[in-house]
Amino acid sequence: MCVHGTRSGHTQRGVVLYAAMSDVLLERRRDVAKKLGVSESQVLKFERQGLLTRIELPGLRAVRYDARETAQLAEQWINAAKQKP
Repeated sequence: MCVHGTRSGHTQRGVVLYAAMSDVLLERRRDVAKKLGVSESQVLKFERQGLLTRIELPGLRAVRYDARETAQLAEQWINAAKQKP
C-alpha cells in the first residue's frame, strides 16, 4: 500500500506524517514499538504475521504504519487480557 501526497507535522514523539488523500495518521516503526511496548524487530514480526500493514512512501526508503491499525492491535491485547481469569 502506497500513500501519495503527504505532508509533515511535528509532535513531541517525533515526526508524524499525515496522508492528505485519506487523513490517515502514519507512524514510524520506532513509534509503533514504543506505543505497543515492544521492540522494533517485534513490529517487523507483526508485519510478517499480517497483524500490521506496511506502508511504503513513494520515493523514500521510509516505512510507516497506520495508527488506527496499531490502536486496534493494542485494544485486542487489552481485551484478551481482560478475559483471562
